[in-house]
Formats: sequence, structure tokens, C-alpha cells
Amino acid sequence: MVSENKRLSLFFIFLVSLISVCFGQFDDLQFERISIEKGLSQSTVLCIFQDSKGFLWFGTYEGLNRYDGYNFKVYKKDPENINSISNNSIEFITEDHLGNLWIGTQEGLNRFNRTTGFFKAYKHEPNNESSISQNYIRYIFEDKSGTLWIGTHGG
Repeated sequence: MVSENKRLSLFFIFLVSLISVCFGQFDDLQFERISIEKGLSQSTVLCIFQDSKGFLWFGTYEGLNRYDGYNFKVYKKDPENINSISNNSIEFITEDHLGNLWIGTQEGLNRFNRTTGFFKAYKHEPNNESSISQNYIRYIFEDKSGTLWIGTHGG
């Protein structure tokens, strides 16, 4: 039988080895700064999401930014285009099981159509109980059954 002290010693050696292996993997990390000089619409990033196609999406106070590893494409609200995003303050980004990209802004929920590049906005309608409860979207979650749960600010 192995003594309690020997077990603790073996566990300690295992733990130290595991920690050194884990931290050793980070020795060659390299960081790249992505800034407005590289095309990001604004320097304050509110949320980041990587979609199923590998694109990185950044939500800022000045629009939705899609990054392909080389270049940015920025989506901003255009008051004269009903197919643009509903607001430039991007609070949350996620993707559902069908590959739809959902964007929460301070003025509504948006579904992005990757094929057309158009947005469909969903906003609170006071006389419609089926509409979202508030326009300020803070969180979007899809459950196992495919239902989207929308967290709003203020209701």
C-alpha cells in the first residue's frame, strides 16, 4: 500500500508537471493589435463573436464589423435604407443553429441575411404582445429546441 505522504507527493509532482505543460504551451503566443488604423470602425469593442464560417464579428458604438483576418467590412445604420442595421451601438452578436446571425443593438434585434447583406429589424411594438419587450437588446441565447431567448435592458 502507498502511504498518504507518498500519494500527496505523487499528486504534487503530477500537478506541477501539468501546470508546467499548460503554461509552456503559451510561450510562443503572438498578439496582433487590430485597431481603427486597420479598418475597425471604432476603438471601443462591446462584443466579439466568431461565426461558423470563421469570420470574427466586432460590435462597437460605431457599427458592426466583420473581419476575415485581413480586412474589415463595416455595417452601419443608414436612415434611408430599411435593410440596414437598426442602430450603430452593437451590444451582442450570436449565430443560431441555421447559421443566421443575430445582432442586438440599443434600438432593436436584427437578423443578418448573409446572401443579400440585408438586415431585418425586430422592434418593440406597444400594441403587439408578440413583439420584443424592449428595443435595447443585451443578450441573445438559443436553447436546445431552437428557441431564441432575448435579454433586454429595462424589461
